Amino acid sequence: MTDSGFCLLVNLDPVVLELLQEARCMTKLGVTVPKVVLKMTSREAQIKALYSRLLDLLQDYSSAVSRVPPLLLPVMQPFVSRVEAALSPGLTTLSWASLNTDAFIQGVYGALKELDQVAKVASDLLECRIGRLLESMSSCCLLVLPEDSPVSPQDLLLQADRSVRAAAATLGWQSQQLQKYVSQLVEELKRRMKAAEMLNLEVTPTERRRGLSF
Repeated sequence: MTDSGFCLLVNLDPVVLELLQEARCMTKLGVTVPKVVLKMTSREAQIKALYSRLLDLLQDYSSAVSRVPPLLLPVMQPFVSRVEAALSPGLTTLSWASLNTDAFIQGVYGALKELDQVAKVASDLLECRIGRLLESMSSCCLLVLPEDSPVSPQDLLLQADRSVRAAAATLGWQSQQLQKYVSQLVEELKRRMKAAEMLNLEVTPTERRRGLSF
């Protein structure tokens, strides 16, 4: 499934393979077979092998895109688009008689390898650093109410003030770390992008203060 919502399939009807097998049998029986079918019959093994490789290619493409965390899909789109651009000749110009199918497949796998590498680095940063830090921030306790004995309102206020101050200091440090990790993620993506692909990674001053860039 591409980003535009189209499902990619290998355009070879199984009936074609049956036809080639029948044509081979007819040739052995001395029955006249059209030259175009004879030509395809001579390439039956190559066509079957190419068909299998293309099936694997589309499966690898689908798996690579599915490994990208949904949160990262918007900023990973340039790398997905590179794979789709590499796939484009297979949708427009290539045929089963083309001589450059090997180069086409190698080009797609090159783009897939790059997508996988970037997705792994970005995912590690998101899950191991940003995600864990956000989880820690979300569980920060501002006040622990005493359960064993009563406490006066004045003591409760003092305890609350101390707890909130300590939590604020901790959250402030964590927020700075979060901003640092997000900046590392953005810089890692920018390093691998072309200038025209960086438009979605422009960080506004407001986003910098929030520590988020997407």
